[in-house]
Amino acid sequence: RGEGKRLEREERRGERGLEERRCTEGLRNLVGVGLEGEREGKGREGMKRKMRRLVGLVALATLALATPGVEAQLLSDLAEAAENLLVRPLEAAWDATFGKAPDAAGTVYLELLPNATETGALCLDGSPAGYWFREGWGDGKDKWLVHLEGGGACYSMEDCYERSKTILGSSKQWAQTRSDRSSQIFSADPKENPDFYNWNLVDVAYCDGASFSGNVAEPITVNGEEIYFRGKNILEATVWHLKYGKGMTFATDVVLAGCSAGGLATLLHADWFETRLGPSVKNYKAISFSGFFPDTPNFQGEPWYPSVMKYVYEMQQVDIHSPGCLADNMNEQYKCFFAQNQYRHIKTPVFLANSVYDMYTISVIYNVSQQTIPENENNLVVPYLNDKSRSLWDLISWTGTWWAGKNGGFLHTCFTHCAGCLTDSGWSGVKVDGMSLRDYLGLWLRNQVARTREPCVYTLGEPFQCNPTCPPL
Repeated sequence: RGEGKRLEREERRGERGLEERRCTEGLRNLVGVGLEGEREGKGREGMKRKMRRLVGLVALATLALATPGVEAQLLSDLAEAAENLLVRPLEAAWDATFGKAPDAAGTVYLELLPNATETGALCLDGSPAGYWFREGWGDGKDKWLVHLEGGGACYSMEDCYERSKTILGSSKQWAQTRSDRSSQIFSADPKENPDFYNWNLVDVAYCDGASFSGNVAEPITVNGEEIYFRGKNILEATVWHLKYGKGMTFATDVVLAGCSAGGLATLLHADWFETRLGPSVKNYKAISFSGFFPDTPNFQGEPWYPSVMKYVYEMQQVDIHSPGCLADNMNEQYKCFFAQNQYRHIKTPVFLANSVYDMYTISVIYNVSQQTIPENENNLVVPYLNDKSRSLWDLISWTGTWWAGKNGGFLHTCFTHCAGCLTDSGWSGVKVDGMSLRDYLGLWLRNQVARTREPCVYTLGEPFQCNPTCPPL
């Protein structure tokens, strides 16, 4: 009996050894194919061979885990083969179909426009223009938010020369990556930004000094250096690169937006921008943040802003595609460079987000500050600002554009600028009739009624601010 048991044990060991050798040999053969990756070939037959090997790989992996004698290195090779045959192709297919989600910081990456010299897409100093980009994913893969940055304007040749030495006139010092475009309307968090979180994000850098509108063919020499006024070329080249370099030619939804000078550019170029999009676009809209700068004298009664805007229009040979506005102002076409005149003629569905007490408008256009108002005139400031806020409301609400069913708006009284796209409070904290800018935008994007009522006015004494959800003055 003892001898019989010994022979039985040896027979079992022999069977296990044979099983291990067969498993090892099979795994080596299959793993070799998996590691080489492409031996199966392409097309339908190649896919069939790959699937058969994949099924075999799973079966042998199960056997290998139950077989004590399989070498550790072979198991490691087995894992790599599985990744080549299954994991990597699936990841690639997912990214190709649905896009790749961004990192936690929502980082955007700089893209300088190629062939900028040939296309004329040059900043003030002649360096190539560009944009920061984050790819969309999921059901936002074919949806695009194109945001035009702001940053004031240069109002003279000398001013533009000085500006050409900064990031508002040159791309030479632009960051390769940015994480400051990761909140509010740029956020990749669906809770913070439910409508745009997974869209393709394009943040177009502002470096021309005239709201992406200049169109001077030859450079201008200032202080012995060449300055370029090519804002419209930048916009044209950007659209072309997005379509044929980034896939916007397949877009289904596009929203053009902008803040400050970019908000004005949005109003100026929204109709033109649509003509550059492909036939696949089914939904196109525009959003202007803090871009409605009124054509008005300042607190001192001087027509400073109208005069400098006329000068910029002529200096940069501003190019605006707005037949209706240009026809209405045949003898003074520079007036189409003002938001109030362009807004009346815009045909694109547009959402206007603006404060009727806008910080930039008050400090620059109205010229109201502690340094510019004599102490004996301080009591005149709030009544003046209230009167200007009523005038701004009238400029907007007396147009058919404001009340058109396809349009919307969020007019508030916060002493802020570009708050909707750049600060948390302006995006979701400030409320009008219990709803934030984010709420109104969401309704408008779904073609529902989304416009605020006539804003309140400041009190003559503290706290002045009539909307308690605004930041304190």
